[in-house]
Amino acid sequence: MRNNTGFTLVEILVVLVIISIVSVMVVISINHNPHKTAEALAKKIVTVLHLAEKESMLLPEILGVKVNDNSIEILKYIPAVANKKTVSWSSLNKKQYFNLLVPASLTLQLQSQDEKVFASHNPQIAIYPNNMLTPFVLFIADKKTQQILYKITGKEIGEIKLESYHEKS
Repeated sequence: MRNNTGFTLVEILVVLVIISIVSVMVVISINHNPHKTAEALAKKIVTVLHLAEKESMLLPEILGVKVNDNSIEILKYIPAVANKKTVSWSSLNKKQYFNLLVPASLTLQLQSQDEKVFASHNPQIAIYPNNMLTPFVLFIADKKTQQILYKITGKEIGEIKLESYHEKS
């Protein structure tokens, strides 16, 4: 009669499969790749800017892009009227896709060629119904290292271009 003190091959394989599944789940949940996060954010920003260009043409109204270190918001231009001499901007809060929050691991850095047009509390980029916009360069950087990961360039003719600053892994 055989002595059954050890484990069978099937039992060992089942335990290995369970361990590998749990390991993969842990690695996926722990692994934070700033390059992939930046890539997703960059693509989302470009998409939102294209949507804002189309929205500006369809309304037709001037829209503004307000960029902070941790957010991007698309605003609608409200021109001055006879009794109110100042212009203002209002949020397009009905359209949530026009408001982007930047992940905590990333930061935005904007260089606009027309910064004198808008005060700091107003949008830095204007999008016009004729598909023109304020030329700009928007950098997406890792907050810890300040390494630039992506560059989004907007040209006056409405062209928006995305460039990567890192090797894909």
